[in-house]
Amino acid sequence: MELMVTLAVLAILTMVAAPAFRDLWRRHQVQAATDALGADLTYARHEAVQRAAYVSVCPSKTGQACSAQPEYGDGWMVYAYSAGVAGANRTYVPGESGFSRLRYTVPAGSVVVNATDAGVITFGQQGQFKSTAERTGVAWRVCANDGADDSRQAVPGAELTLTASGSLQRRRLMPGDGCVPPAP
Repeated sequence: MELMVTLAVLAILTMVAAPAFRDLWRRHQVQAATDALGADLTYARHEAVQRAAYVSVCPSKTGQACSAQPEYGDGWMVYAYSAGVAGANRTYVPGESGFSRLRYTVPAGSVVVNATDAGVITFGQQGQFKSTAERTGVAWRVCANDGADDSRQAVPGAELTLTASGSLQRRRLMPGDGCVPPAP
């Protein structure tokens, strides 16, 4: 009889703790993906200064080409090329002379990472973000992928914003915020 009571209490505790643990795990995945993207953007900025070249980041599903979609959930690529006549914000071309792939990162876990657009993010020789008249900044939202409708999240996500100066700002999203960032 005591064993049955113990098992019943254990079953109740498990049912109460399981959703909290699942949400804790999903928050960890969001944090890890946000940290990885932030680290690679900081790395790209640093490498641009160190190499005196353009260093770019773009969404990539394979690590061999930039994606035309603003979705970083399948990965992103960091690559360098010389600051020459062709200018900044060039798309990676594998095998083309002058391009050097530095990193390819795939976020661990099940997350959704959306950017304001699918454009290439480029840092110049002084570490500045190479913005355009139409694009003075870029934002990313990282959310837990619950396998259903990813437009509204129960677990708080995170937002990274790259400003025109090249600085990176981070803020926590509120539960229920969308996972598609507004234009900065």
